[in-house]
Amino acid sequence: VTANGDDGIKIDEGGNNTLNVNNSSLANNIGDGLDINSNDNSINLFGVTSSSNTENGLEIDGNRNALAIADSNFAGNGEDGIKIDEGGNNSLSVNNTTLANNIGDGLDIFSSYNNVNLYDTGVNANGNDGLAVNGNFNFINASNSVFTKNFGDGFDVNADDNIVSLLGVTSSSNTEDGLEIDGDRNIFTIVNSNFVNNGGLPIADQGFGNSVN
Repeated sequence: VTANGDDGIKIDEGGNNTLNVNNSSLANNIGDGLDINSNDNSINLFGVTSSSNTENGLEIDGNRNALAIADSNFAGNGEDGIKIDEGGNNSLSVNNTTLANNIGDGLDIFSSYNNVNLYDTGVNANGNDGLAVNGNFNFINASNSVFTKNFGDGFDVNADDNIVSLLGVTSSSNTEDGLEIDGDRNIFTIVNSNFVNNGGLPIADQGFGNSVN
């Protein structure tokens, strides 16, 4: 699905759709590679490459969508690799996937009340942060994943009241901090993780009332 004048694939009006995309390419589209702009959809991506799109590799604008992504690649997009932009209460699972060389963030959680899980995922060499949390009250779990060589922070939490679990994570060689916390009242559980060789601090807590364990 390539070189379209808008998005590669767009679920716009209505909801309760099921979309399965396997071993496919979404590339060089003027908009997003895939845009989910309605509610209550079930999306499964396996072996998908979403690259060199003018906007995001994947943009989620609706509510209560469930997305499962495996063995995929979101790279070289003009904005973010994946962006949860508007809406909320979305569930996103990303497994054995690469988010790399995007102009913006590898993954931007811009809205609130989402549940995001990363497993065995590489978030590398993005033009801003590897993963940015700009919404509130999100649940984020990253396991056995690597955030490296991003031009901002490896992992950046800018908002409030998020719950973040990092297990077996490496955040290294990022231009700024390994983990930066700018919001307030966030709760972090960090186990067997490394924040090394970053241009700034390993962990920089610049907010109020955060818990880092």
